[in-house]
Amino acid sequence: MGPVAEVFLGMVALAWTSCAVQLYAEPLAATRDVTIQERFLSGFKYTTVQPEDVEKDAKLPMVVFLHGRADRPHVPRGSFLGIREPMRLIVPQAPEPLGEGYTWLPASIRKGLTPQIRAAIHSRGLELVKFLFELMKVHPTRGLPIVIGFSQGGILAQFMGLHHPEVVGMVITMSSWFPPVMVPEPMPHVTYPEFWAMHGTADGIIAYPRTERAVRTMQEKGFRVVLIRFDGVGHETSDGMRLRMEEWLQTALRRRLFYTPVPLPGDILNVA
Repeated sequence: MGPVAEVFLGMVALAWTSCAVQLYAEPLAATRDVTIQERFLSGFKYTTVQPEDVEKDAKLPMVVFLHGRADRPHVPRGSFLGIREPMRLIVPQAPEPLGEGYTWLPASIRKGLTPQIRAAIHSRGLELVKFLFELMKVHPTRGLPIVIGFSQGGILAQFMGLHHPEVVGMVITMSSWFPPVMVPEPMPHVTYPEFWAMHGTADGIIAYPRTERAVRTMQEKGFRVVLIRFDGVGHETSDGMRLRMEEWLQTALRRRLFYTPVPLPGDILNVA
């Protein structure tokens, strides 16, 4: 694994935990190895993280991380020294306060899809599409963004990849789901992103069978989707998930930086 993956996973280990648990990172500040800035764009507050020794306006792969319900952006831990595959990490904050954190949608999707949640997925998803368009204007980007989401963040990442593939190059989700009724028919001659997902079978917030059904719906319609099952894991990030994420992120960065033809692991459900 490259050091960039280790840095990113340091943040993921903190941020991708049960939505009911609040974990806070250190105050936003530049360290010896990275430059961290808070910004505002298209109605969203967001944090940028990139190697300190890379030019401010360098053309880099962009990784956008969408946090889960009742969570907030977290600062990555680790070192950017010796990076082989640099990236620009973008961590937007959901706009609506909820407890000590923030939420993308007005209600939990724990019990399923309601007309209110469906409308919110659509409207918030379109806001994020505009946000990604503007991000790529402000920050020179190599290839389309890699969008990663946990729980609610994963729902919105999938919405963008399915309905607006022009702004998403790859979607990676953890402990998430997407309403099968909102999966569109693929448009001819349109290049859609790959969807890589991982989910625990003991998830008490979003039950694994729901995600499996959604993935099968996407596969049956022709989308390229891989689902990795983690037995006994709840609404959280296990060590196995973090290792898998390192592999996926490294693959995605190498594609953008070196145009390495790394194939998707397969178009069937995989079991970890």
